[in-house]
Amino acid sequence: MNKGMAINSTVMAEIAEMKRIYNALEVAMPQSTNLCIAITSAVQGEGKTTMLAGLAAHAAKETGKRVLAMDLNWYAPSLHRLFGTELLDLEKAQNGLSIKEIVSHVPETNLDFLPALNEKALGEQSNGDAQKLAEKLIDKARAAYDIIFIDTSKVFPSNRRMIDPLVIAQKADGVALVVATSKTSRQVVKKAQFALETAGAHILGVIINDWQNPLS
Repeated sequence: MNKGMAINSTVMAEIAEMKRIYNALEVAMPQSTNLCIAITSAVQGEGKTTMLAGLAAHAAKETGKRVLAMDLNWYAPSLHRLFGTELLDLEKAQNGLSIKEIVSHVPETNLDFLPALNEKALGEQSNGDAQKLAEKLIDKARAAYDIIFIDTSKVFPSNRRMIDPLVIAQKADGVALVVATSKTSRQVVKKAQFALETAGAHILGVIINDWQNPLS
């Protein structure tokens, strides 16, 4: 097998896996005219942001529906780097504009992206005000899009400088928990699951990242 064929096979395998994950999430979702899915993780660095970007791109391409990827991990954002955009200005988020007027569009797709607020602007906001603004943006997104993917903060450790992922997960129709096999212990995953369930979130499932088939 030449190098080009090997690369192509890897890409095709990743596309097939993303399709499988998306289909599993869709089946687990309650019947709704639109879908709002929060993607979170127990701790930092489990690959949830990359996973969300892949799922959003797949949904936009395969369903033909209006898809939005939202970054509500405002105090540690990274999704904007994957989409090559700047962070969102606070005034744009607050001034009553429609969601369509503040998102960035991914060319030649049905996918839009709402970046996180910039950290300097957040420093002027109380955490409670920031949380309310995040929830307001979700409501606006629901009115404009068929499928919404929300990147949240990690569940642990919790702190006041975060948009609470438990509140966002509760507001969404469902939440998927991304777990890196080589990083997070089962005990920590169970603790995150319990926290989400206690908050009233509908857990769609756990997405295992970096898993290697021992038989491959």
